[in-house]
Amino acid sequence: MEEDARAPDVEAEPEAAVRTTGRPPASVSARVLSRLVPGSRHAPWISVFALWILAASVSPVAAAIGLDGTSSNTATSTSSITISHATGNGANRLMLVGVSLFDGAGNRQVNSVTYGGQNLTFVGGRRDSSDSVRCEIWRLTSPPSGTANVVVTLNGSSDGIAAGVVTFNGVDQITPLGSFNSAQGMSPTPSVTVSSGSGQLVFDTVAFKDGLSLNVGANQTQRWSGADGNNKLRGAGSTEPGAASVTMSWSEPGTNSKEWAIGAVPIRPASFLPDGMIKISTEAD
Repeated sequence: MEEDARAPDVEAEPEAAVRTTGRPPASVSARVLSRLVPGSRHAPWISVFALWILAASVSPVAAAIGLDGTSSNTATSTSSITISHATGNGANRLMLVGVSLFDGAGNRQVNSVTYGGQNLTFVGGRRDSSDSVRCEIWRLTSPPSGTANVVVTLNGSSDGIAAGVVTFNGVDQITPLGSFNSAQGMSPTPSVTVSSGSGQLVFDTVAFKDGLSLNVGANQTQRWSGADGNNKLRGAGSTEPGAASVTMSWSEPGTNSKEWAIGAVPIRPASFLPDGMIKISTEAD
């Protein structure tokens, strides 16, 4: 079964994007700058030019991605699921929602995900080749602080749904995610490999048939795991620190081969200019 045909979540980053979330640096006046350029006393454009030179020569520093909170829920024989989630007030927030569903009809998928009535954006999804299970990931940048409901609505009733919500801080708000990747199969060991990088954090969601328990892979931190009431589905999610190549994996303890689908995406950290960066003032002394 091919990866989901819906358009992936890809955003182009502006060529000259500047993100400065660090503390304000010191200021240098136009008079000081004018002394560096003979014959150009108090020229405001010098300030702008100097700022451009400084910004071009200083490499942004990546912030550490922090975990804000996790919530999850499961449901049986329904077309929607609701999860109450509390979002903190940390800077540069991101919400990711992982959905796992039993897909016996072969055409079940998520129609929409909202948080406090605000729509999330589809990142990617995957169905196994026998149309038994499906997983999806959705995202929302800068979710509002406070407690609200995440509502996942399907295109029809599913025998089993499991969903998890995770919020992060310290995330790039222009291009929060890297490239989504997914896999499917029939075995006791779901896995998928994604391209990532140092300072990033990889997020995954897995759907495993029959509600059997799953063990999270090495170096991963399980964020949620749950089975529907009929034990037709096990849904789970985890994170792992980024590297050039990261494999997200799970294993069924009894080595039972079942249908599965898994998707993963790297989270990109916010960046800022280091403390001590000179801020140029256009005001004359």
